[in-house]
Amino acid sequence: MIILYGIVCFGCVYIGVMIYKYLDDRVRFYNDFIEFLYVYDNNLSFCQDKLQSVVERFVGDNHTGFRKFLLLFIKNGGDEIKIESLKPEEIKACQRDLNEIGKANLETDTNIIKVLITKEKYNLEKATKLKNKYGSLAIKISLLIGILLVILLI
Repeated sequence: MIILYGIVCFGCVYIGVMIYKYLDDRVRFYNDFIEFLYVYDNNLSFCQDKLQSVVERFVGDNHTGFRKFLLLFIKNGGDEIKIESLKPEEIKACQRDLNEIGKANLETDTNIIKVLITKEKYNLEKATKLKNKYGSLAIKISLLIGILLVILLI
């Protein structure tokens, strides 16, 4: 019976941890997006490589979050990209943002990237606030629910 109680508690805590992971993935996505924009901006200033080669170097072997998004965006032009931690309208907004860069001259691209960095910093700030507010709360509440369920089962 004790094993059953442990499984119930563990299951509830696992749900809380998954909610925290979802919120943390959103923060990492926007953080990687900003990092990529800085890398691409530096590339424009010095190397002037094409977007695809910058993406391939940036992604490397890490195919999670934003890097997975970048690979899918480059491979199929952004059709049917699904990222678990983002809503479809957020994915569309990121696709629009990436479609804006790499098509103009150096000065225009640099200005577009600066605007995008500001926008993505705002998105990162919102995602961080959500994570800080609800992330640990989800774990604590799920633990309390698990304990409550165990008490009700006794």
